[in-house]
Amino acid sequence: MTFEKLPYEIRILVFEQLKTPHDALHFRAMDKINYFSIITDRLYNAHFLRVPEYDLLTFFKWKSQQVTYFFLIYLTLGKGFSNLASDSDLWWRKTDTLEDQRFCLGVLENGFQGPIPAISGQPIDTELLLPWTSRIIQTGFTPMDPPCSDWATAKGTFVVTGGSVASCCRPDIRDAFHHIHDRILTRNGEFGKSKAYICARKAIVSSLEEGFLKGVHRNTHKWIEVHIKLEGWDEHVMPLINHCVEFMDKVELLYNHFERKRRVLNDNS
Repeated sequence: MTFEKLPYEIRILVFEQLKTPHDALHFRAMDKINYFSIITDRLYNAHFLRVPEYDLLTFFKWKSQQVTYFFLIYLTLGKGFSNLASDSDLWWRKTDTLEDQRFCLGVLENGFQGPIPAISGQPIDTELLLPWTSRIIQTGFTPMDPPCSDWATAKGTFVVTGGSVASCCRPDIRDAFHHIHDRILTRNGEFGKSKAYICARKAIVSSLEEGFLKGVHRNTHKWIEVHIKLEGWDEHVMPLINHCVEFMDKVELLYNHFERKRRVLNDNS
């Protein structure tokens, strides 16, 4: 029996056994009967998230757990999720059922709403991170022996700020901090004013502080000189920066998704 001759009931049974929205979307588009007569929006929504929602949730839930953990803490301050590590809060359900997927999206969507929380105890405040990030962009790095007593006995190759862009070595490091400055710390537009952005920026700064321990050292006097241990940078810090830039891009996509959803609801009310 060809696919075109399968009874509607069999097609529905096959559809209900699919694993992801990507599979469901491809199955729905196999022919006009599937798309227009059998796999209606109502049937689809009863079994799957929309693909953009699923892809964003997959990133936050499975591919970026550490940064997402900090992000959710900041988003949900004062909203009853005071102990996110506790199973009793069901803050980020581990199963991948549709119910749990929608619960997790609901936590994010609800967290995006409301006033920006007052956040204290930040390891590096964003206002302190910006000046030395700007200095790195302006000066680049030059080779140097271990620059301070704390790192004097450490083995490895170091570069330090204080040269000039014209003589900059490892321009890829300078470019990475350019990304931190432009794509994490100084976003513009409505997203740049949003609670989602402020909380994501705090979460990323927390993650960077932890990751910088493996390859970045700042002079504590005015926090203006930066020393990079190249071995730690290449193995640990650069991948983290790339991930944090991607994280902020995903937060903006999710913010725009929720904003479009809110506008549609308002237009229909």
